[in-house]
Amino acid sequence: MTPPIWVGSIAALLGGEARRSEIAHDLAPLVEREILVRRRESRFSGEEELAFRHALLREGAYATLTEGDRTLGHKLAGAWLPGVRWGRPATGVGVEADSNSPRGDQPSEQSILQA
Repeated sequence: MTPPIWVGSIAALLGGEARRSEIAHDLAPLVEREILVRRRESRFSGEEELAFRHALLREGAYATLTEGDRTLGHKLAGAWLPGVRWGRPATGVGVEADSNSPRGDQPSEQSILQA
């Protein structure tokens, strides 16, 4: 399996905590199709931990991102991580800081969820 991802981290990339349940719903078919797997335990309390079933699936999904989406995604995920480690909510993490970027404030949802 690949390194973990969390529903909250994906929510931080795609619009914040308000979209968490929608994103969890959208990830369910990827789990059913065994593209993603749920891990039994999460290293972060209250966060569902997932992983790509195979590294090639992760690499393929990552390759579909533009350079701008990868850069912004890393920045938003980096802003989300300290909050979840210390129990602070990740609502709106990083979005305000990127609102003037030429690509907008978020990676495209299509590029993140499409695999």
